[in-house]
Amino acid sequence: MTFDAANIIQLLFVFQTAFFGILGARSARLRAFALLLFAFALHMLLNLLAETGNLGAFPNITSAFGFAYGPLLYLYVRDITHETPLLGKRDLIHGIPFLAAMPFSPSGLVFDILGFTSIAGYFYATYRYIRAYHQSVAENQANENQARLDWLTKGFGALIIIGLYDAVRIFSGHAIPAANSDIFYLFTLLGAFMAMNWLILQSFRYHLMFDGLRDSEFVADEQKKAAKPLSPDEAAEAAEALALLQSSCLYLTPQLRLEGFSDATGIEPRRLSSLIFGHTGERFPQIVSRLRVAHAQKLIGEAAPGKCNFLKIAYDAGFNSKSAFNLAFKQVSGMTPSEYRQQQTDK
Repeated sequence: MTFDAANIIQLLFVFQTAFFGILGARSARLRAFALLLFAFALHMLLNLLAETGNLGAFPNITSAFGFAYGPLLYLYVRDITHETPLLGKRDLIHGIPFLAAMPFSPSGLVFDILGFTSIAGYFYATYRYIRAYHQSVAENQANENQARLDWLTKGFGALIIIGLYDAVRIFSGHAIPAANSDIFYLFTLLGAFMAMNWLILQSFRYHLMFDGLRDSEFVADEQKKAAKPLSPDEAAEAAEALALLQSSCLYLTPQLRLEGFSDATGIEPRRLSSLIFGHTGERFPQIVSRLRVAHAQKLIGEAAPGKCNFLKIAYDAGFNSKSAFNLAFKQVSGMTPSEYRQQQTDK
């Protein structure tokens, strides 16, 4: 048996995705991701066996995986963004196209077109889901920057580019066999390998950093809402709620959510969000971030020369990490904590 560069990458893919799939299956929020990793592992294993002539009597179903990746990616994004994962028996319906395609794999150009159409449809649904999720985070999460899925958007973009490249390679190969040569296939494997490594690293890190949204916090409407004029009574109610946020120092609570603040005010979360936005033009997370940065600035100003511990100040101000603190500080004040400290020292 001889192995070329593509086969070596496939072998690495098999062991890596199977290993992290086993680890991911232990966490409820990563089980859909584990299924995606197991699908990659099986796909690469079958490819490897077919290309090295060791598939034997086992049918070559590799082309059918084009009907599996889209649904699995969608389910993965849906579950990692929720505090309580939604993966259940009803999701088996997403596997029907893959099971139906298995007896016909591989079967040429039309089959490939249907597979890529399935992936494109699910990619679009996933993109819309991420947009709705970010809108929900902006409405509810005090640690908005930490909860965002910008890392997934980047990985998502990389997968789209790889998918488009592979589609061109495969479709061109039907007319020009040279376009489907080993070197072009190797580029596809390398791109997929790097993208999956990125998703694995960030997914395991993200699910530990952020608990996910509750069902009650998820906003289905992804369109940005315009601020509506408040009545005098509503404006007074909003001002009273914001005064409570400051006087009680609730903004210093690291895991503060709109739902928790709603409990303190006695105002229903969606209505509270509308009142705050209508009164200030800012979302709840933006106000919390601004108050935290103001508190951090006070602590920095009070720190003795040479005794300014930015990590401790970040935690004391309600941030979960130094990176989240630095990002919020820069967004609010236009400078880094170090630059602000230097500015205060020079006065």
